[in-house]
Amino acid sequence: MRTIATRYRRLPLFGYSLRDRLPIADIRLRLACARPECGAIVSALAYNLRRYRSEDDGAFSRLFKATAAVTDFDLFPDAERYLRAVSRETSGKYHRSANKARRAGYFVAEIQPGSYAQSLYDIKASKLRRSHGIVSEAAGIGRRPEDDIKWPLRAPQCAEHWRTDWGLFSKSDARMWGFASLLRAGNLAYLDHMLCHADVLTKGGMKLLHFEMMKQLLDRSIPKFEGIGYLVHGAIEDGEQGAADWRRYVQQRPHAIKVSMAEVLALPPDFDPQSYLDLNPDVRAAGCDPKKHYLKHGMLEGRAYKGGGVPPS
Repeated sequence: MRTIATRYRRLPLFGYSLRDRLPIADIRLRLACARPECGAIVSALAYNLRRYRSEDDGAFSRLFKATAAVTDFDLFPDAERYLRAVSRETSGKYHRSANKARRAGYFVAEIQPGSYAQSLYDIKASKLRRSHGIVSEAAGIGRRPEDDIKWPLRAPQCAEHWRTDWGLFSKSDARMWGFASLLRAGNLAYLDHMLCHADVLTKGGMKLLHFEMMKQLLDRSIPKFEGIGYLVHGAIEDGEQGAADWRRYVQQRPHAIKVSMAEVLALPPDFDPQSYLDLNPDVRAAGCDPKKHYLKHGMLEGRAYKGGGVPPS
């Protein structure tokens, strides 16, 4: 019921009511690629997208599904047009905040997934509650990594299916202060995580991280970003009022979704739930269902799932 009540309050912020038909994001998770190695990304994103309202759902089902927050890239032929739209929406406030972070010596760089594990833990642990709820690291669940290794950045093997991360850094130290993780499948870019250390939230770090990432995504001359039509980042019902305002300001609008070319969702035939928990103690400590966690997160992260510690192929 909270989803329905929150949607009733949030939709007018974006110019809609409960009776209105929403624009449809036509998401195609497979395009020209036929690589079996890309199936994990397609399956995991298809699983994540099931939580969102679809025009294919019945009226009753739509009531209880979340409303995807979507940036339609067709509205922004280049990054400059996008930045102007945000500036109009915020009367320049977000740009001034990002510039404040730049003047303080912060910058954004793309990083190889798995890098700066210790910094990422510290970012999560710096704030007990975020838009998605209580943060397990801040609540004392999980173990802080012993190192902060930066792995060499590698180009994706497939231009249509990949994961890439971004970090917010300071010129004054070697730590990472903000983090964003983006997954691509077909014409969809799915923003899986975006968060900053509590110490830089008031310094404009989140705005700088977001703007620099969007500049890259909207640069159609970069091959791995070519052909992306939509960015999905959570739901308009997620979080408190501040989260809804953020989505409105950065041009994330309510959409229904239509998903095509999605693989059948299935666990590996040799998936062992008990071994998955044994091999991933943070999942056990968080009290997650091993099957659901693997489909939603572990498959994408390449986590081991069976006794011999063999990761998914």
